[in-house]
Amino acid sequence: MAHSRTFVIAAAVAIATTLVNAAQTGTGTDAAAFDVVSTKRSEALASGSFYTLPGGRLVMEDGTVGPLIARAFELKSYQIASLPEWTKGQQFTIRTSASGNPTAAQVTAMLQRMLVERFQLAVHHEQRVTTVYVLTLNRSDGRLGPNLAPRTCEAGSRIPFAELTPDAQKRLPASEQARTSVPCGSTTIASGFGLIGFGMKMSALAEAISGYWLGAPVLDRTGLSGGFDITIENIENQWGDRGLRTDGTVSDRPSLPAALQEQLGLKLETRREPFDTLVIDRLERPTED
Repeated sequence: MAHSRTFVIAAAVAIATTLVNAAQTGTGTDAAAFDVVSTKRSEALASGSFYTLPGGRLVMEDGTVGPLIARAFELKSYQIASLPEWTKGQQFTIRTSASGNPTAAQVTAMLQRMLVERFQLAVHHEQRVTTVYVLTLNRSDGRLGPNLAPRTCEAGSRIPFAELTPDAQKRLPASEQARTSVPCGSTTIASGFGLIGFGMKMSALAEAISGYWLGAPVLDRTGLSGGFDITIENIENQWGDRGLRTDGTVSDRPSLPAALQEQLGLKLETRREPFDTLVIDRLERPTED
């Protein structure tokens, strides 16, 4: 049985109070609340949107509650477990406002409390053994691929366009080619081939692979430090089904694992490892207002 470190978010009879481990979230039992919360069911077929505005204004339009919970606890959707079946298809439009100009951390605490009060949320954290992807060096001698080159630049600085290789310049979208520089640490998903990054850290590459292609945890175990100029190109089925493709039967374009090996000198493997997971103990449909 997995070892767990548990915290419970529960509602008191009169006034719901968020109980969150202060060391993790920086909030206590006296978390502030939104002044106004409107929750309505939505029948829209479009994918949902979520954005925040000054003054504690938070808007989720036609969204499901799973990503909202992930947002409230600053997690990825794949870190949320045991969501009730009804959450997969039921959409909501939620609008909030608060007094003053609360910080991002305060809005996060308010969002957690709103989930307790409106959705009767109760959760705990576990280290669950799950399938993860691990990014490592492909060669024992540490030799990198042709599309992975060290780049020294400071975060927040810009790299002059003239310093980029001609190949990197032409692969940028037209909107970027019109500029004279690119941000250090920036990443672009270029339609038709893959990813291009400048001064990109390996942790950011792992995050990009997770978010753009796999929808699952990717851990950086390369041991590489500093930034790199990166190009991943001509990937097979890059916007298709989630998960690794290894058969190469659809076309002559490389699968993601093959492209990483050939172009970057990196290897992507699956392993079973403990991973921090937020387990839903209780979640109910909210009362509309």
